Amino acid sequence: MKKNRIAIIGLTGQSIFMTVDQFHKDGETKQANTLYIEPGGKGYNQAIACKKLESDVYFLTAVGNDEHGKECKRVMDDLGIKTYYAIKEKNTAVATIITNDKGDNQVTVYKGASDLLDINDLNIFKEVIKSCNILLVQNEIPYEVLKESIKFAYENNIPIIKNEKKI
Repeated sequence: MKKNRIAIIGLTGQSIFMTVDQFHKDGETKQANTLYIEPGGKGYNQAIACKKLESDVYFLTAVGNDEHGKECKRVMDDLGIKTYYAIKEKNTAVATIITNDKGDNQVTVYKGASDLLDINDLNIFKEVIKSCNILLVQNEIPYEVLKESIKFAYENNIPIIKNEKKI
């Protein structure tokens, strides 16, 4: 069976997970029960999942020239994911995810360098998209990059998967 070749454009950042018994009240400081830190982001996580399902994965993302960006790059390199990094003059994205004892969570995201991904970065990646048989995108990238990448894939008869949360 032929391997899928998947082009993914998405957010890369550091995820900080903490658990608490109950969420904060206004002005309250809470002690976390647990702490776990790992690279993440929807696009980043999808790239890893696709690789683990034995697809050939090509990932376009933006990071800052900071420790978070270096850690994200290290993990992707270790997994053998061909990643195209746009290095930006802004910190790499960071998310804090706080989960209470009921399993509810509160997420705060600083998009950082991911918000600076632009059409020039996409243009470098277009030949890669043309060589793939799927384009996977989410709403975590700048709208103009999202729109242009979908248009380009459509014009080149490449199926598009757009992952979004419906509200």
